[in-house]
Parts: sequence; C-alpha cells; structure tokens
Amino acid sequence: MNFNSLRREEMGIELKLVSELIPRAAPVSEHSLFSPVSEAVSLSEVSVVEPASWEKSDCRIVSLNGVWRRLADRGDLGDSPADSDYDDFDWPRVKVPDNFGLDGELQRFYDPVWYRRVIRVNGFKYADLVFMGVDYLADVYLNGQHLGHHEGYFAPFSFDVSNRLEEKNVLAVKVQDPCENLDPDEWFFLHDKKYIKGTMNYHDSRPGGLPGNLSPRWSSEWGQSLTTGGITQPVYLKFTGPVRVDKFFVTPLDTDGRVHLAIVATNRQTKKLRVVFNVHLYTPPGEKPEEREHTVSAVSADLEPGPNRIDLEFVVPDPVLWWPCSHSELGEPATYGLTVEAVCDGVLSDRAHEHFGIRTVQLSRDPWVFSINGRPVFVKATNYIPRQHFADVDKDFYARDMRMIRDANLNSVGVHAHIQCPPCYEAADEAGIMVFQDFPLQWSYDSGEKTNPGFVEKARRMIAEMAYLLYNHPSVVYYACHNEPPAQFNPLFEAEPDEDRGNLVLDEKLQKTLQEVDPSRPVHRASGMGEDMHVYDGSLNGGSIYDCRKRVSGFISEYGFWSVSESAVNYGDTGWPPDEDQLVEWSSRLSFFGSTCTFVGAPSRYTSLEFWIMACLLYTSPSPRD
Repeated sequence: MNFNSLRREEMGIELKLVSELIPRAAPVSEHSLFSPVSEAVSLSEVSVVEPASWEKSDCRIVSLNGVWRRLADRGDLGDSPADSDYDDFDWPRVKVPDNFGLDGELQRFYDPVWYRRVIRVNGFKYADLVFMGVDYLADVYLNGQHLGHHEGYFAPFSFDVSNRLEEKNVLAVKVQDPCENLDPDEWFFLHDKKYIKGTMNYHDSRPGGLPGNLSPRWSSEWGQSLTTGGITQPVYLKFTGPVRVDKFFVTPLDTDGRVHLAIVATNRQTKKLRVVFNVHLYTPPGEKPEEREHTVSAVSADLEPGPNRIDLEFVVPDPVLWWPCSHSELGEPATYGLTVEAVCDGVLSDRAHEHFGIRTVQLSRDPWVFSINGRPVFVKATNYIPRQHFADVDKDFYARDMRMIRDANLNSVGVHAHIQCPPCYEAADEAGIMVFQDFPLQWSYDSGEKTNPGFVEKARRMIAEMAYLLYNHPSVVYYACHNEPPAQFNPLFEAEPDEDRGNLVLDEKLQKTLQEVDPSRPVHRASGMGEDMHVYDGSLNGGSIYDCRKRVSGFISEYGFWSVSESAVNYGDTGWPPDEDQLVEWSSRLSFFGSTCTFVGAPSRYTSLEFWIMACLLYTSPSPRD
C-alpha cells in the first residue's frame, strides 16, 4: 500500500491513503444512485500530486424539470404511452416535480399515472438519466425502450443512457402509489403492509384518523387519500467524461479536525484510466459567504473499469466545530464545503460538491447521556411531519420552520417514520437543529420469509440508501429503524422468521445493517420500545398527565395529547355543537377523539368551538406542580 503523503505547503490539506472503509458498503436497490458504493473496488495505491489544471469540461447537467404531460390510467391505457410515437397532445400539462395526489381528481387514485415529455439534446459520449425521487413505483421508458423499474420514494436512482440518446427523445414514466388493502375491522398495529412509506402511507394524523376499527367509517382508501405519488423531486441528464464522481462521504473522526474522506468514482471505459482527483476545501463562511477560504489538494490513481473507491484521511487546520443551536455559547452550526473534481488528461471529467460539519456524536447508557462534541446535550424536541407532498417546497420553507423551532427554545426534531426531501436537512444543518431520524416503517409489515419473501432484504437495501443519502449532514445525529412495531403492542410476539408477526426479525436485521453501514451515529432498533419510549399518561394511557414522571427512560421520543387548535376554522366546520357527520370528520383529524373527550369533556358541554379549543389547550399546558 502506498502511503505517499508528502506535505506540500502550497497544497493546503495533507491527504493520506487509509485502509479503513467509512461508511461501509451494503447492497442497495436496483438502479440506485448509490449502486457504485456497493460495487466499488477499493484502491490500494494512490499518489499525492499537484492539483491538476483543466481548460475544458466534459461535465454538464441538463435539468428536465418543468412542463410535462400527465394522464391517469383509468384502465384504458395499458403500456401504450411508453411508445415513442404515442400521441399525448390532449394530455393535461403539469409542472414537474409534481405530486398528483394534490389534484382533486386524483386524491384517492391508486392506479398508474403516466408522465411524458420530449428531450432534445446535443449528445455527449457518456450520459445518465437521474431521478432524485419518484413516489412510489416507477417504470421508465426512453424512446419506447424500458430502462428499468424502481421501488421507493426517497432514494435517487439513475440509468446509463450513453448509447440511447438521439437528437429528439421521448421520455415516459409510469408512476403508481398503490393502496394497501387493509381490513377496516382490524387493529391498526396488525395491518400487515407491504410498501415502505411509513407515515407517508397512513398514520393517525392523516385523513381517516387512527386506522382500522378505532375510527368510525374508516377505510383503506380514506386513510391513504391525499396520495403522495408522482415525480416528486428533480429530474436531470448528467453528462460526464470517462470518469464519473458518484459520491463522496466525509466522516469527522474527532473534534481536533481529523477527517475521513471516501471518494467513489466510476471508470466508464473498459481499460484502466489514470485520473487526478482535486479536493477543494472551503472553510465556514464569515459574515458573507464569499469570505470562505479555499485550499486545494490532489491525489492520482489508476482506476479499474467500473466503480472504484479511495479512502483518505486529512486534518482540517484550526477546525470550527458544528454545534446545535442550544449551545451557541460554544459556537455556531458551522459547515464546511468540499468539492471533488476528476481530471483526465487536462479535461474536467466530472465534479461533485457537498457540505459537511465537524462534530462527533456519542450516546452513553446507564445513565443515558447524549453528547455532541463531548458535551452533554439536553434534547428538547418536537416530532416533525411538516409536509408529505414535496414537489412544491424548497429550502426557504424548511428554514422558516427551523427558525420557529429555535424560537420555541427547541434544539431538535424527530422526523417521524418518514424521510423528508433534501432541503429539509440542509436547513437543519444551517440552523443547528439536530435530527432524530426514523426509517419509514410505521406499525406492522408483512415481513415473513414465507408470507412475503424478499421484504426484509428490500427494507435492508432501502435503509442503506437512507444512510448514504443523509450521511454528510451534521444535523442527522440519531437513527431509529421502526416506529412502534407490533411487538410494542403485543409482547407475546416472538422472533420467528417464517411469519415474523412482531417484525422482530425485520427490526434486528435493519439495526445491524444500519450500524454496519454507519457506525458514526447511534442506532435504535425500534422507537417506542426499550430505552426509546412513547409516553401518553393523561392521554391515551389514562391516568394523570403527571404520571409520566414515574417512567424511567433514556429518551422519550413521543409524548402528547390530541386536541383541536385554532386552525380548525380552516377546515370549514360549521355549526355548534358538531353534528354526527362533523364528529366523524373531526375523528379523522383528531385521532384519539374519545380520549380527548374523556379528559376535557364532550364538545356538547361547551357553548362554542372557541371554549372547546381553549379547554384542550389548557389541559395540554398545565401549571407547574410538584
């Protein structure tokens, strides 16, 4: 192994080849953008060199966002829209990214929806078609040819279209957000789902209220209405030279500035290729972003055909640490910038840019102490499901929320049983809001080896993709693999793989996968169980709201009370007291309506909606008491 790390003062940081792989490789979904991470050959020899200059660039991004044509398949289309000569002139136009569930006619539509558009490009030799997110099942066609199928909603995927592009191209995408066929007379925690969407699928704060037999008139179609389906994130063509920079990961190893850098890049030729990787480091900005200081270093390597991986270490001089907003006396939520350029024979083949923060995370037990940069942090959090339709939100949307969270004297959010879109985590990084991230599993899933073969492996691939997607965000500090699995409600379930009724086998394997991929963050097996508890004294569990003080727990990730708020007027409720139909509507927005009535009294006992709202709010914020 070549540990050529000769320091050159003009180069800035000192790069050194290391053998440890951080993060580790794991299988991912078919066509995943992270497939090269799983398949890469780890290189054992690199040389520190002068940064390579270039005057010509072969890399280019062509956005495919904007106007597409979209039509729901009501049983008469089949796969005919995949044909390049199909006439879609009369189809409605929509703006992609798009959530078709926001369309009034498609709020309860669970069959395929087609998207089509024409692409005109001046071809480069190497090209990839990239989808940053499609919800949930996607089949992609280019010029009548099926490129492939993808399942999921949060992870990016791509197709190599280097030899498929013509001067005029027709791109067609069949998208389906299927409805889980669930028994309305069954308990919600025994609905064995098959799609990994968590709270994006249904939960007790979506339409329909608490699923199953605890909500009057509940049905699968109602509970899963306002579907989140569509091409929900950007689409683009990426043109590169013979080397593509697939992904890089930055791992802070300590608070002294020691950092691990893993670069994954693909040699698209059939023979070895010499490439120089320029590594640009940008310090945290001062009062103005343009005040960032910039240094550049470089390594050279001979890439094997296909995906390659180089693991390096370097030390950031005078490191500025990332701190949560609650620790402003120690510092700001500082982020560094890092750009990796692949230069071949004086031509820029590809580049990638990421932000990262220098911070460490530690969870100690007995007693339970959560620390950032070696300093204990008192976690002050709220569960967070700000938006389930991502097509029309941007970083400003989340930045506003982060300001409100900070102003409420909180320092963290629990992204509850789903994964938000990338701008959410960018805003959390910059605001210093810690993210306690759930994998999108909510209640029960059919994970038996005999009853639903392949589900566990599908979930393991998706949880690895979650780790790769969020890896460089300093705000993401904790993972939970499953929210309230059925074993929480029935302790008699056993870890039996054939049917796995309690999802115990599933959750154990998910925790192991996530810990192997990302050892830098604490990973909890199941939220609501063990040291990570859900406490609803004085609410769902009965008793007094003060009984929660009797519980011994490391971390309480759910606590609260369901109540109507001032925003109830936005739903068009009329008349007082509410009639039977309106009470059913309320139960769909106020899941445990019966529990609420138990503690504050039925609506009919109050003279107005305003008094009912006030009673709910007063109950949820009692005066301090010993």
